Amino acid sequence: LVKQNLDDLTAVIEYLESIKFQQIKSEGYEAILNILSGNPSQIFEWIPVLLPKIDYSKDLLCKALLLTTIHIRSSGNESRDKVNAYIKALSDLMDLTEFKISFDDWFIPEETSGYAYQQLNEWLDDVKDEDDSDQIELWARKVKKGKMTEKEFEEKVKDLLL
Repeated sequence: LVKQNLDDLTAVIEYLESIKFQQIKSEGYEAILNILSGNPSQIFEWIPVLLPKIDYSKDLLCKALLLTTIHIRSSGNESRDKVNAYIKALSDLMDLTEFKISFDDWFIPEETSGYAYQQLNEWLDDVKDEDDSDQIELWARKVKKGKMTEKEFEEKVKDLLL
């Protein structure tokens, strides 16, 4: 029913809407969600289109939310705490054993989040203590000069701020 790409997704959705038998319709939407999981760049385009069509099914809605959360997690645009809160809420709502996904695998560990050297400009202004901010800037200059590795920088910042 649904091809392994999104070329004809609008036509497929129209066809699914014409089906009267709910189980077949649900299987079609499930297949679309599975295809979207392999095309993360399309998630934000198609999930809003699908949500009103699948609002009859808690299972399908949760899967759509899971795809959105995975995309948000992978994009790196949200804080660790916010992403972990999304994942925790989803884990409370649904059982995803069929996906063979452990929610614990999707939580962002503390040591890989928050204070990356590469994203220094995104978080440095959030450091309220002026002395801490000055120290971080000093370490950043050391990294830039090659006197400290990025990993050492991130460990020092983590020790300082956490």
